[in-house]
Amino acid sequence: MAPADLRKEGSAYDLSLAIGILTASGQIETSLLEDYLIMGELSLDGQLQHIHGVLPIAIQAKKDGFKGFILPKCNAKEAAIVSGLEVIGAENLSEVIEFLEEKGSLQPEQLDMEAEFYHHLVEFPFDFADVKGQENVKRGLEVAAAGGHNILLIGPPGSGKTMLAKRIPTILPPFTLDEALETTKIHSVAGKLGKGRGLMTVRPFSNPHHTISDVALVGGGSYPQPGEISLAHNGVLFLDELPEFQRSVLEVMRQPLEDREVTISRARFTVTYPSSFIMNLSDTITAIATGEGESAIALIRISGPESFAICQHFFKPKHRKAWNLETAERQKLFFGDWQTENQSIDEVLLSSFAAPHSYTGQNVVEISCHGSPYIKQEILQSLLKRGCRLAEPGEFTLRAYLNGKMDLSQAEAVADLIASESKAAHQIAMQQMRGGFSDELKTLREKLIDFTALIELELDFSEEDVEFADRSQLQELIEELLKKIRTLADSFSYGQAIKEGVPVAIAGKPNVGKSTLLNALFNEEKAIVSDIAGTTRDSIEDTLVLDGIKFRFIDTAGLRETDDQIEAIGVARAKEKVRQAPKSGIGRKQN
Repeated sequence: MAPADLRKEGSAYDLSLAIGILTASGQIETSLLEDYLIMGELSLDGQLQHIHGVLPIAIQAKKDGFKGFILPKCNAKEAAIVSGLEVIGAENLSEVIEFLEEKGSLQPEQLDMEAEFYHHLVEFPFDFADVKGQENVKRGLEVAAAGGHNILLIGPPGSGKTMLAKRIPTILPPFTLDEALETTKIHSVAGKLGKGRGLMTVRPFSNPHHTISDVALVGGGSYPQPGEISLAHNGVLFLDELPEFQRSVLEVMRQPLEDREVTISRARFTVTYPSSFIMNLSDTITAIATGEGESAIALIRISGPESFAICQHFFKPKHRKAWNLETAERQKLFFGDWQTENQSIDEVLLSSFAAPHSYTGQNVVEISCHGSPYIKQEILQSLLKRGCRLAEPGEFTLRAYLNGKMDLSQAEAVADLIASESKAAHQIAMQQMRGGFSDELKTLREKLIDFTALIELELDFSEEDVEFADRSQLQELIEELLKKIRTLADSFSYGQAIKEGVPVAIAGKPNVGKSTLLNALFNEEKAIVSDIAGTTRDSIEDTLVLDGIKFRFIDTAGLRETDDQIEAIGVARAKEKVRQAPKSGIGRKQN
């Protein structure tokens, strides 16, 4: 029990104390005490009970030169992982005494660690192969598992987030022996291995409840024990219903996520536990959807699995009868007060959209309030404190895309629609957002698949004297595909011109009226006009919407041969603008 100044606690010393007292009192005589480390918990009838932390104790016993380790039978398999250490497992105190007096029949525990490890390496309670469909999500999880990346799962309730998360360990690379030993030591210290278990062979999956404290998550206590993030070391930590976790709990995870270890300091000592894991999250986002500054009405949008539950903490309806967002119809309007700390912030109109009947495919709430900057920020901050996360730019549309509410082409069209400055740009964006471009791509893809199938069929049976496809039909299919591809490529150039403005270069010799024409088009003096040739030496451009189409008119330097170095640069730029513009006005001086 030395040294005396090092505090010892717990029932694991019961057997050590009992054997020490029996030896000191002369009730047993043995010469083996110096060769064996003895630990175990004693019950009142002399039976030996399970203890924690056996594996790291056994490793230290070997380092300290002990021949063997006497401990409860239910812990023997765990200690036998350490090669070169004689492990004696006993059922009760009498068996230990008989062994020390060299009278008993106890035999060392035998364990082939490598055989044990590889035999149980693929024994999983769940299997990723069980998942049917969800191809995009499965592909994302495979990439995350291969690279050890953290994961954010978003989707409506019942869409399979938890089911998929539990199966991630089955697609992670198998444990190495070193990883298995390291992980087993942590679970041994925490008492999580269970009776009769030896080496861990399957990567851990930790799924703490959202009411967990920060100490339980990262570890701690008077004598620091590993928390959930260390129990998930070399495995997966799943934080389901992320917005429901306390903010302080999430904040303490910053350093462990970066350093892959957590250090817990107490008055007497400091302990460092490893915490390298894949974190799997599911969260709710929010953002102000209207512009900055004052306005009559502002809109704040929330999307995620906890949207309804979070809003119910603050929204107090004027008519409380049958008030429940969770059980409301899939689209519903409510009128009431938004309150924080029993203080009314504003009267608001709350619009609820139940998944999957919403823009993002998740539960969505839109809060219409007065457009005061103070009101907007108070409502936004109350949502953030309750567990929402501030949305990244475009994240609502990203979630709509990830939940299958739109394809990538439609998602891009949303940004084009917001930025449209002309009727033509608006019409193109609307057509694309409604799936016009997507339908053409889908048709093209189907034809390409048909063509590929015919070609592969011909190649597979090339030695057979059978034609599976008409050569003329193949040629027609190729020509049709090329025509469709060219049309789509040309439509991209047209769409870009409509969106950014059709460039029109006004070019010609000096003093033919280029700058005068530009000023007339915009009804203001944009360019300097004079009788001196070469006045315009650089490009001047501005946009103008004509009949719903945005044009970008560009006044250029006069085209002529010149020895002036600055003017020559302007002439070169003018020629480049003419080359780039699909429309060019070539000015000629009238006699």
